[in-house]
Amino acid sequence: MARTDFCNWPPEALNKPIIGSFDAPSVELISSLNPEIVFSAGAPQALQTEKLKRLGFNIISISPHTIEELLESFTLIGEATGRTSQASLALISLEKKLEELSVLSSQNSPRIYAEISVDPMMAAGKKSYIDGIIELSGGINAADLGKDYFVTGYEYLIKSSPDIILLLEPQRGREERLRHSLGPKGAGVKIVSVENPDVYIRPGPRVYEAVGELAAIISQYADE
Repeated sequence: MARTDFCNWPPEALNKPIIGSFDAPSVELISSLNPEIVFSAGAPQALQTEKLKRLGFNIISISPHTIEELLESFTLIGEATGRTSQASLALISLEKKLEELSVLSSQNSPRIYAEISVDPMMAAGKKSYIDGIIELSGGINAADLGKDYFVTGYEYLIKSSPDIILLLEPQRGREERLRHSLGPKGAGVKIVSVENPDVYIRPGPRVYEAVGELAAIISQYADE
């Protein structure tokens, strides 16, 4: 029926009217559409969803923080929309793809530092959704401060001793700046700008693309 300006997948979604930004959707526009269900992304939209609840709208929060929670959301969405069969088939398909792509990690697995933001410099920690992607791909998350996402710095990056740095906010010249900051300690570090950051950052059915790409990156690293 409608979307935020952040929602651009699948491509068909672009044909839907926009009801505001991701973190500030318009309560007035949503109300005017009189939807049967409003899917919320949780905390970023808490103020708006609370207002919509008071207006009597059916709010369903979908905000997975792990791969397991993402898979559970298929069932939740299927039940809410009356499409349990379609949801079940989609879930089975995704689980099969992930099972085929998954690589068991070991003590010799490469340490992955996933940079999600350049300014401020931020990493995906071991309590993040991205950590699940790293684990399924056969890697070990090098960033661990007991949080999901956190501000870091070059000192922390060096201390975390990554084998691979994954750039999820590609920026021209970023690799060169990182190598300069790492100095001699970065001699064997592989730095990669991913093809499509969205499949890593946005929880959804494209997660298998992220797992497949990262598994290939890890395989290339092992062969170098």
